[in-house]
Amino acid sequence: MPMVENDNPQELEMFIPPVKEFYFDPQKRVFVLKDGDITVEQNLKEARDIFYFEGRNFEFNKKHKTEPKDHILGLSPFASLIEFPKLRIWISNLNTKERKTYLNKVEDTMEKVFRDIAPTVKLPKNIRGGFMGFNAVFQPDGSFGLSTFGNCACLNRNLYPHISYAEFYPDLSKTNYPLEYELHNDDTSAQRLSLYAGAGTLAWLKNNT
Repeated sequence: MPMVENDNPQELEMFIPPVKEFYFDPQKRVFVLKDGDITVEQNLKEARDIFYFEGRNFEFNKKHKTEPKDHILGLSPFASLIEFPKLRIWISNLNTKERKTYLNKVEDTMEKVFRDIAPTVKLPKNIRGGFMGFNAVFQPDGSFGLSTFGNCACLNRNLYPHISYAEFYPDLSKTNYPLEYELHNDDTSAQRLSLYAGAGTLAWLKNNT
């Protein structure tokens, strides 16, 4: 009897890893994690590295189904960030003036966080822009890319995400899909935390502007 293949795209369901809502408050200078009614803040002295965020006060609920409508930016158990449609749509709808303002805010945040965490590192005078300085870009599809000081140290979309989409080859340019982000060439906690502060600032701006 021939085997029946159950790989019809119509029968599949999107799986998103469990997440905690994640943002960085540039005014209070704290990382914030939220899970339901529980909120945990970590200042820059407490946040040793991105891999320690999930160890504070509550664990990931791996049985809970992640609903995209309930999130803006999420931190997964893999310490990766997931951008949800709310944030993608907000970014894609920004006008030219808003984009410039918010990109500058993100770059300011990354530089300040980097300087706070690594005060002994001497930064060049012209440290904005390019792939070796503090740089933020928005794409028309609502995705983003961030770079911090270093040799191509950046945060960009994960080409092999932990998200299982309901289609084999989804059109990820559509803003109704969540996107996962991963770090590249990150050698120090200052690089990692500055990049996550930049991404977290985007989520904070979405809620506070």
